Formats: sequence, C-alpha cells, structure tokens
Amino acid sequence: MERTDLWRKAFSGNLMLLERNLPGFTDAMAAAPAAPGLSAPVWVLGHITHARFGLMALIGSDPQPDPVWKATYTRATD
Repeated sequence: MERTDLWRKAFSGNLMLLERNLPGFTDAMAAAPAAPGLSAPVWVLGHITHARFGLMALIGSDPQPDPVWKATYTRATD
C-alpha cells in the first residue's frame, strides 16, 4: 500500500469518528472549553486540521487552506 493511501485511510477513519460523535454538538458546545484552562473543541480540531495540511504537503499534495483560517490556526496563535 502506498504511503498516501495509508494517510487517506487514517484520515477517513478519523472523519468517520467525527461524523459519528458530532450529531447534536452545538456551536456553543464547540466554542466552550470542557474545563477551565483547556482549549475549546473547535480550537483543537482547527489545530489538528492545520497539522494535517502540513502532512499533506510532506507527501506531495498541495493543500490550499483559506489564508484567514491558516493565520488563525498557525502554531503559537491564541
């Protein structure tokens, strides 16, 4: 199996988990940290997605995230 196929399979499995667990998850829930001092779920998912764009670039893909989105989730942003 090609490396890109392995990544594609892993990413699709993660997407399936999100699709199964997010029904009923409101915008308010996504924006609120689960406990004081923790990041909100939407923030965590944004950073995971940003890291995946980096992985895609490493395997030869050319991801094109929106510049505003990219600036929001680049490492060391609040």
